[in-house]
Formats: sequence, structure tokens, C-alpha cells
Amino acid sequence: MYPSKPGLWQLETEIGFIQQKGMQTLFLVLDDDCHRALGLESGSVKDNQITAINTRGYWEPNLARLNNGGKYNAWSTEQNMSWIQVDFQRPVVISQIATQGAKQMLQHQFVTKYSISYSTDRKKWIFYKGDSRDLRKVFPGNEEAYVTKGNTFFPPMIGRFIRLHPINWFNKATVRLEFYGCELDGCSVPLGMKSRLIEDRRITASSEAYSWYSGSSWKPAYARLDKQGTINAWQAKYSNMNQWLQVELPQVKKITGIVTQGAKSLGKEMYVISYSLQYSDNGIHWTPYTDDEALTCK
Repeated sequence: MYPSKPGLWQLETEIGFIQQKGMQTLFLVLDDDCHRALGLESGSVKDNQITAINTRGYWEPNLARLNNGGKYNAWSTEQNMSWIQVDFQRPVVISQIATQGAKQMLQHQFVTKYSISYSTDRKKWIFYKGDSRDLRKVFPGNEEAYVTKGNTFFPPMIGRFIRLHPINWFNKATVRLEFYGCELDGCSVPLGMKSRLIEDRRITASSEAYSWYSGSSWKPAYARLDKQGTINAWQAKYSNMNQWLQVELPQVKKITGIVTQGAKSLGKEMYVISYSLQYSDNGIHWTPYTDDEALTCK
């Protein structure tokens, strides 16, 4: 028996002629690559998704991003029984954590021991126990401000809200962090525009604008999330409703979401306010994506 995709599955068995004795159990099938960074360092986890019960001065929770730089570049507290919380906005599988401390006026500050709790609704919280005989597992933290310390959750945990609780620290409880894992259902994984797994030749368009000051075009292949540079996006040559950008995936995929950005040119902001989507299996016959209720193009 093989599951068709990663996710949470229910296994049912029936025993006996009258099927009165049986068993039901849930088992988790993980993505093969379940140790991807979940967005603190990259910024895909937004500032308002990182909160804390208290804060020391300007050391706000939204600064607690791995490898963050600057004068104030971490979350810090002086109080006991504190925590910092990350809201991933949907349940995810958490398999690893990485932490760093920080420096203030040449003074190293870092957490030496901590525990982790998690929740799916922010009402019922569970402390991660793992292989510990205690009610919660105590993880070893950092030994100085800059070296990254990683810990693995085995088994991994599933939660939307994750809290780190400092237990012991050096000078001040100060932390930068990143969580690693994967989507619970394996269906929210980026398909390769930003990472360039999708090759330039697979990205085409109806037209492309030419930039006179740079001597090059706003090519379809530039339409990659977070692309940097003077020309860092696709721009159509014509401003009408007949323009399109097409991405050819290597194989048939289920698409569950899309993220878009605009760009700037000579200080002028440019972006698409609204758009529609079409999809095809052969590049010839196209189907518009519609609203399920109204059956109109969305």
C-alpha cells in the first residue's frame, strides 16, 4: 500500500466475518524534502506573524530572523517565563530549528536552553516531548552569539503556531531563529520560478517591452519572484487586455496558489492590479480558471 501524496492519512482495518473488530489510526506521510527553510530568514514570514509575550527595549520579535544584521537584530527579553511565537498561517510540519544569539556593545547574549510548544488553534498548546521522559524536552541552545545551533525534532511536529521558551541564557535571553520543514499536504511547494528550476525557455509571453536606457528588454524569463537588477520583471510591450505571460511546467501539476510582485523603472512603480488565469495540458486548448459558484472568469 502506497499513499498517493504526502499528508495525514487515516488507515482502517476490518477483522472477522461480521467486521465488528477493527482499527483506525492516523499516519503522517512526509514530503521527501522536509527540511526546507519556512520563511523567517527569507522574509516570507511577515513581521506581524512573529510576536512575543514581552520584549526588551528595541529588540522586537520581528527582528528574530536567522542571520539578521544591524544594531538591533534579534528578539530579547529579561523576564522569566517568556516566549516568542511564529504564526505560519496554516498547519505545517516542523522538523528542525536553528538558533543564533546576538551582540550588544560587544557583549554576547544568547539562549543556552529552551523548550518548544506548538498549537493549531492558539488555544490548546502542547510542549514538544520527543524522546524525553519529562513533560517537555529541553533543547541545547547556543554557546556564543554568532555560531548557528541546530536541533532536530524527531518525530516532527505539526502546528500552525510555534513558540520558543527560553529556559537558561547568557547575559540576556536573545535569539534569532529559523524553522525547517514542509507543507502538511505537500501541495504548497514552490514550483521553481524563483529557484530557476523552471528554465528560461519555458517562460514566454505575447510581447515584451524594450528599455531605451538599459538597451535590453523586459523579457518573460525575468518574471521571477524577488529577482533583482535594473530590469527584473516581465513587461508587455502593449497596454491592452490581450497580453499574456505563459509558464510551461515540466510535468502536469496541481496549482494551489500564486504570488506576484511588480517592479520599478526610473523610480516609477509598475504592477498589475488584476488578472485572470488560464490553464492547458497541451498548449492548444485553454480553460479559464473560474469562480466555483458563479462559473465566471476569476
